Amino acid sequence: MIIDIKELFDAPGTEIPLSVEVDLSEVDIWGQKIFRSPVRISGVFKNRSGLVTLKYRATAVLEYNCDRCGKETSKETEYEFEHWLARELESGDENDDYILVPTGMIDMDELCTMALFQKTCQNLDQALGIGKMGEGIVDHDPVKFPLEIEFL
Repeated sequence: MIIDIKELFDAPGTEIPLSVEVDLSEVDIWGQKIFRSPVRISGVFKNRSGLVTLKYRATAVLEYNCDRCGKETSKETEYEFEHWLARELESGDENDDYILVPTGMIDMDELCTMALFQKTCQNLDQALGIGKMGEGIVDHDPVKFPLEIEFL
């Protein structure tokens, strides 16, 4: 889904609410398609004194097979993101702190795919029951092993 935020860059104090669903069912993470249902995105684009930000929450149901026991596992989880957006950088250099949006059009499918891929891959090994040889547990009882994915 492409969202037009051109006018936001020229209007300090402006906000644009965001509420979309993104289909990431074809995204492959470690040989599995874990986003089998649409990811719900809600948040806001803001221009605060010329600094444009995007803050949003992605709610997803992760569905995957444990690499150790093969059990189908499902877990609803939420991720929070904040991105700084810029049409261009004054220095002309690349800067990983900003997402460049030179046309004022932002592709939420691409952005969410990138952001969720980074979040889920950081510690997905814990949720899948893999890690260092001999470590981890394969009990998927939510009381004993809630499959929480922690991010730094």
